[in-house]
Amino acid sequence: MADQKRYLWMDVLKVVLALMVVVQHTLSGAWMTLAPGSGEWRFISVPFLLSRLAVPLFVMCSGAGMLAKERSIEAVWKKNIFLLLKVYVSWMAVYGIREVVIACMEGDRDIRVLVNMILKSILFGQYHTWFVVMLAGLYMITPFLCRMVQNREHTRYFLLLSFVFTSILPVLGRIEQFDRAYAVIQDMDMQFVVGYVLYYVLGYELAHHVPVRASRMALGLEAGICAAVSLAVWLVCDCLSRASGQANQEILAELSPATVVLCVCIMLLFRRLFMGEGRRMAAVAALSRYGMVVYMVHPLVLWTLKAPADALGLVYAVAAWGISLGIAVVVAKVPTLRKLFSMV
Repeated sequence: MADQKRYLWMDVLKVVLALMVVVQHTLSGAWMTLAPGSGEWRFISVPFLLSRLAVPLFVMCSGAGMLAKERSIEAVWKKNIFLLLKVYVSWMAVYGIREVVIACMEGDRDIRVLVNMILKSILFGQYHTWFVVMLAGLYMITPFLCRMVQNREHTRYFLLLSFVFTSILPVLGRIEQFDRAYAVIQDMDMQFVVGYVLYYVLGYELAHHVPVRASRMALGLEAGICAAVSLAVWLVCDCLSRASGQANQEILAELSPATVVLCVCIMLLFRRLFMGEGRRMAAVAALSRYGMVVYMVHPLVLWTLKAPADALGLVYAVAAWGISLGIAVVVAKVPTLRKLFSMV
């Protein structure tokens, strides 16, 4: 029960993140095509830009859970990577079957071509499945990271290096006066500390080693900081987009400093906001177990709903999330489907 209460805030966050992912994939087309600076574009900019944080925050939550205890190589492969790949293959087969059905409706019934469609779907995935492959890669190095995070000094040193090489230096590399120096620094090839591993380890650090006490003043301060940073990011994005005449989301690139800072603010805010919650939020937190199915199935739902490329897409996003959640519940209730399509 203590562990359940400890991670309740994280489960609530995961439920919100699942919705944010659907919002991002629903509004991306409208945000990129509407005129920057228009009222409709600015209206959807708020939910769309916030949705950009969903995947990094998901990775932070995964790191907080996976690195909380030492895991052997064998255990990670059997309990995590194999299960993840099994779910991936099952869902990609479904997407492949969808393509086969469409091809048959259009008159293409060549067996070799149809089988190839399914195999290509499994081998190359869909536009959203890069996350699954990236997560599998993080799982592969989890046994090393579990040992590292047991040492506070090593963990903080790793985070410092990762933040510098992942977020800061690439930004400086775009500055003309620094580009030659950045080219030299790239020769260091610091691949172990760059990429989403920053969020993976950072999530563990924030969840387990940053002290948080229940305080209305502290909660208000953190909410204020989060709102101020979000507003600043929105203003910069708005200015850059209007100046170039096209939507510009570079400030919230996956590994940008602004994205890292906002993710830290949001994770700490949720931790403080729900740290003392019990039964009242337990029902919401329980929905987090369906997150992977929602992530895998929602493009099928969006494809069926055919959301418009305007602000109304936000309503379609909520509807698609609800339908995807319903599908996830059905999958969890049927043993055969649960074994093939769910991480639960």
